[in-house]
Amino acid sequence: MILPTVRSEAQSAFADELADRGFESIERGRRERVRVDSGDRARLRTYSAELDLEAIDATLSITGWVGVWHGDGFRIAAGAYPDRSLATLLSVENPPEPLRRTPSDYRAELLSLIRAVA
Repeated sequence: MILPTVRSEAQSAFADELADRGFESIERGRRERVRVDSGDRARLRTYSAELDLEAIDATLSITGWVGVWHGDGFRIAAGAYPDRSLATLLSVENPPEPLRRTPSDYRAELLSLIRAVA
């Protein structure tokens, strides 16, 4: 009975945290369900937001995920990643591998971390 309230509060707190860190145009997106490593099912919600990087005259767009589930107690996990490679955002020529990562690389890693929360 309390799970919907916990989910709503976790999502609101995530959006508030983005705003507190200077992100703007924060929008709630689609929902998805995934099975986490414990075998429980988590309900995820996406968020998108933008951060103006005045020093380099660029805008960092991100996608965030908030996961909430109940197993042996409530579990909440969240994170965000850039919507394009950092090499592209920063206009770096011949970047090292970490700066060449794609949004799908970031997404896979974040969802793996969320699934691993025990």
